[in-house]
Amino acid sequence: MKYFIYCRKSSEEKSRQIQSIDDQKRELTLLAKQKGLEVVDIIIDEKSAKKPGRKGFTKMIEQLQAGEVTGILCWKLDRLARNPVDGGSITWLLQEGKIEEIVTPDKTFYPNDNVLLIGIEFGMANQYIRDLSKNVKRGMKSKVEKGWLPTRAPLGYLNEVGAEKGTKRILPDPDTFTVVKSLWKRLLKDKLKFAELYRVMESEFPIFRKSSILASSSFYKIFHNPFYAGLFKWGGEIHIGSHKPMITLKEFEEAQEILKEEVQIRHTDLQFDLKGIFRCGVCNAQITAERHTKFNKESQQEKSYDYYKCTRRKKCIKCTEPTVSKKILENQILEFIEEVNIPDEIIEFGLSELEIMRKSDVEPVKDKAIKKEIEHIDRQLKNAMNLLLNEDDQILQKMTKDKILELKLSRKRLAEELELAIQERKDPYADIRNSLELIKGAKYTFLNGSKELKRKVVRGLGSNWTLKAKKLYFKPYFTISALQSTKELLEGGNFRFELNKPQDINKKLPSEAVSFVWSG
Repeated sequence: MKYFIYCRKSSEEKSRQIQSIDDQKRELTLLAKQKGLEVVDIIIDEKSAKKPGRKGFTKMIEQLQAGEVTGILCWKLDRLARNPVDGGSITWLLQEGKIEEIVTPDKTFYPNDNVLLIGIEFGMANQYIRDLSKNVKRGMKSKVEKGWLPTRAPLGYLNEVGAEKGTKRILPDPDTFTVVKSLWKRLLKDKLKFAELYRVMESEFPIFRKSSILASSSFYKIFHNPFYAGLFKWGGEIHIGSHKPMITLKEFEEAQEILKEEVQIRHTDLQFDLKGIFRCGVCNAQITAERHTKFNKESQQEKSYDYYKCTRRKKCIKCTEPTVSKKILENQILEFIEEVNIPDEIIEFGLSELEIMRKSDVEPVKDKAIKKEIEHIDRQLKNAMNLLLNEDDQILQKMTKDKILELKLSRKRLAEELELAIQERKDPYADIRNSLELIKGAKYTFLNGSKELKRKVVRGLGSNWTLKAKKLYFKPYFTISALQSTKELLEGGNFRFELNKPQDINKKLPSEAVSFVWSG
């Protein structure tokens, strides 16, 4: 008589319940030797038995039906089946004599045994899995209602260890939270496309998984996951999370706009300083770069020239934007930089005046309006929750739940806006100061700095860079626009200066000129 040894663990993850399989194999092999049973194969399934469809089990049933093997060794009957379909197959083959023995360490089952007792064992196994499923779902539902994602935390977070089951939170991972948050901020600040952001991660904030750099597909998922903005999806619905968000909801939505048109990551040895920053003013496709190499007969050497051109990916539009050389583009950017250079005295005077205003400032009217709106939403939420508790109609329940979610999201946006305003008042001139520091050394940095520094200068000037008819256009940031106006005022009055000349940079401006510029 020939036997199968059948072993099963519930989880398909290789790292989980490994010991369970090893223990089953060892104990059942020892049992077969003690009883002198001939084992022809050891069948292993790494899948739950709550539903039919296990490959190993199906293969075993086919060979039992064919009469090739007539006995089974297993740890317990519930290893064979936890659902009525598979349990019925085993019971039927046992009754028909196709299975002559089912041997477990505690008991041996034969065709003549009371089928009711076998049915009870399989029934108990099936009921156990049903009860377990209900309890797990109930526990998950409870966690979701408390604002906790009931699964593994995404990169940058970790699941709390040691807490009581059902109360475990999702906390910032001290090793990766700051890294991932820095990448989000870099994406938002520099308006990076996905391919650029991935290269930033590789070079500046490397993230490793199993000794290899994080795959681009996994990296992609990070920046499309609302979890990082304090939300999570569960059961086909959006829920407000209780975990600490990395970014605001507004920033998440802004990031999705930036990443709308994904660019495939292509690793190349060629480096272009300004590639990926501009868009075509004709068809709105991205501006790419290429390098041409020409042979100079006089010097007998090759020389390379960089050019920028439209990718022409918008097939529905016939693009007429011509190719433009790197030199022409860089000269235009240098002209923009010259338009915003002003002496340090004016900058320092303006900052000191703003600091005086900040110290005397009271709570802004805008903050009061936001707080009032939040209070109004809280009252609406309370009414909606009471309505939901007393509503029996399923359609109206669904409509009320949707309304509650809408109100919660509106409240979250307002709370984030208020928090941002409070933070900005603690250091209200951080953006202005950063812009001014950027402009001070912008010309030198752009001419002599690395690729990353050059790109930082360009992106620090403004957003929405476009190239049309070989000319660059962009939307200046507020501080940059103010600096342009300031220089125009200076050059339009009696206090002309030329920043290209070192001696003029050190020339102290009259105090009346400084006051005149900032007073408008």
